[in-house]
Amino acid sequence: MKKIFTVAMAMMAVAAMSAQSVKIVKDGAIVAQYDMDESTEVVFEPAQAGYTVADIAGSDACGLSVTLLEMPDMGVVLTGEGEVTVTANEDGTINITLPSVYYEAMGMTLPSFTVSNIEVVQADGVFSFDSEFSFVDEESEKEISGSVAGHKSAIEHWNFSYTVTMHYGSMPFTLIMNYYSICD
Repeated sequence: MKKIFTVAMAMMAVAAMSAQSVKIVKDGAIVAQYDMDESTEVVFEPAQAGYTVADIAGSDACGLSVTLLEMPDMGVVLTGEGEVTVTANEDGTINITLPSVYYEAMGMTLPSFTVSNIEVVQADGVFSFDSEFSFVDEESEKEISGSVAGHKSAIEHWNFSYTVTMHYGSMPFTLIMNYYSICD
């Protein structure tokens, strides 16, 4: 009799275990539910740190290479180094200030300028963006227009790349300016 009772209890325990489910509850509401017989394991991991645009703010040394959209066969027409600055705005956007560049072939300096209120998307600590801009440079009184796209890592601050495709004043060609991180 004791053996029959033990076997019956074991069968009830197995049946009870197979009928269990895991419920994920947030703010008092079930947001997900899984039957245990469908799962091979349940793993608990620490939550990822939440990153904000403040995590990518600051100044970084950069390299620069410039090509001309309309004349790709010319290759790189200008190289240099400088410093890019990312400023975090309270609304979650960023401003990027790009350094001035002396363009020897034209005997002119492209001014430093800031692209403001760039919306960013964050995934796994990397902030990405793609934004258009147009404004008149106060000093030269020339229009600067184009787009800026790129990414910057909040985890590896040295990891960034920005591409600015722009027109400066009445230049008959489009400058493609690639700013990239320089590791010290």
